[in-house]
Amino acid sequence: MAVVVSVMAAGCGRMSNWWQRRSAPIIAPFEQVAMDESPADEQSSPLPEEDQATPAAPVVGNQPPAEPERVVDTQPVVEPEPVIENEPIVEAQAPTRQPISLDNARIIDSYGFQVNNTYITVEELLRSSANALAELPATLSEDAFKRQAMAIIQREVRNQIRIAMVYDEAQTRLSEGQKKYIDDEIEKTLRAMIEGGGGSRSRLERIQAERGTTLEHVLRDQRRRMMVDLYLHMKFHPLVHVNRSMLLDYYRRNLQSEFSKPMRVSMQIIAAPFSAFGGQTAYANSQAARIDAREHIENAKARLDAGESFDEVAKQFSKGPQASNGGVWPIMEAGSFKEAKLEDVAFAMNAGQVSDIISTDSGFYIVKAREVDAGGVVSFEDAQAQVEESLTAEIYKKLDADFIAEKSRTTLINFSKDLEDLALRKAIERYRK
Repeated sequence: MAVVVSVMAAGCGRMSNWWQRRSAPIIAPFEQVAMDESPADEQSSPLPEEDQATPAAPVVGNQPPAEPERVVDTQPVVEPEPVIENEPIVEAQAPTRQPISLDNARIIDSYGFQVNNTYITVEELLRSSANALAELPATLSEDAFKRQAMAIIQREVRNQIRIAMVYDEAQTRLSEGQKKYIDDEIEKTLRAMIEGGGGSRSRLERIQAERGTTLEHVLRDQRRRMMVDLYLHMKFHPLVHVNRSMLLDYYRRNLQSEFSKPMRVSMQIIAAPFSAFGGQTAYANSQAARIDAREHIENAKARLDAGESFDEVAKQFSKGPQASNGGVWPIMEAGSFKEAKLEDVAFAMNAGQVSDIISTDSGFYIVKAREVDAGGVVSFEDAQAQVEESLTAEIYKKLDADFIAEKSRTTLINFSKDLEDLALRKAIERYRK
């Protein structure tokens, strides 16, 4: 059990809040195990290629498999039995021996896809994507929604193929203690979800139903994903060796993207925009509005010069968007603020400094650099723990991708790109706000 805990902590320490993220964490641990071993009692040599029979179609529901059909010098075609949309998934029983690559996968139809003897429908795919799709912002344009929804759908297709290829193997190889650990994590997740949903399981179930899925389906999906992740993490673990030279290389490669912090400033602004003195009429851009705004900001400046605190003067005089908050804006990087001139002044000051009156095309302002984070580069020594964590995750991710690519060569995968288009149309109907 100690091994289980240490491995899970290394690869999925934040797994208990998986539902708050767009995708499940990739835990990736490796003994080299043959993925397509023949049974021990199988003594005969394989038949020559021309004498091999076409593998039987997978059994779906209670229907018997189709009779095998002999084919010479051609790729055997598997014709699955028709499946209704809500028919239960048939779990894989054994990997096929006929290598079929993802690139050459044959189309069965646009209502689902097949991985060995597992058949995943469009509805199943949408249920697994429901929470991510439901959380897409309502402010997205139609094109942006389509792009992001399609990315979610495609990611879930890859997830489901990966799980279908590895789940039975993980179920067989993981110990009862490791499975118990996953069950405990799922239980913790459920309690956290209920707490985050207001403390009511029934309310959480209603939310999932409104999104087109069920709580049971969500937890089942996550348990299967965690089983695969933990199994592969255990499998890859002996192959992951990190030394100082590798850490330095990763640090240098990612210095700008991961280990450099830009300067940030929190501004406090006393704003006197022309529109605040002229409303939405033509008067807003008139000389009279400008005169009123100038007089207002000069009164505020006089109060500051007399020794009053910036907080008090801002609360009384600021007429900008953050006036009710004393003119305080959150800490931001350069380029985040609409009024570039104010930002330029603030980024040139030290913390606590106050500007003179600043004139812009929209009004008059006084800005204070309330908080300054100088940013800079994090040293290798200070970043070493983060570097090791990131590099280890990078290695696991590559091992995972290579393993799945290799396994796909001995996995029967029938998939149609039409399925993604159908799933997207259904997602637009259900989740486009």
